[in-house]
Amino acid sequence: MSSNAFSRILNSTVDTIFKGFLVTFLRTTFEYLIGFLFVQLPTLCHYMITSGKTNDKSEQQTRVRAKLTDESDPLSAYRAVEVLDKLQTQTEHKVKTLAVIPDLCLKRYADKETMGVREILDVEDEKQQNGKVYKKVFYFNFESKLFI
Repeated sequence: MSSNAFSRILNSTVDTIFKGFLVTFLRTTFEYLIGFLFVQLPTLCHYMITSGKTNDKSEQQTRVRAKLTDESDPLSAYRAVEVLDKLQTQTEHKVKTLAVIPDLCLKRYADKETMGVREILDVEDEKQQNGKVYKKVFYFNFESKLFI
């Protein structure tokens, strides 16, 4: 084999190995660079920005939000801690049925505005395409004086 042919084979082998190594090296470097830019760098920035600050979200998630209304009874209802002391635990003696509550409120808060009431004029059954029956309520709107 001539030295010229040997040098050509050697050069082509070195070129192939070098090109393969260079391509692999560049690909790996590019992957690590992308990983650093899009994963490690934002994480590092987040830790730098939030260092020394309290984590309010963590405190909000781990705080006690509700307690038993009666600590001695594990079957008692849970209530929000903020309003636990403000809740009325005993029913009023005047209230015997639920129907009494609106009248009692009306007497107690006569000077306050109410949400309002409507007089129901008619109720019709309207059958839907899926077979369900929808009750259509007609009432008189006192503000606009329209039948709805």
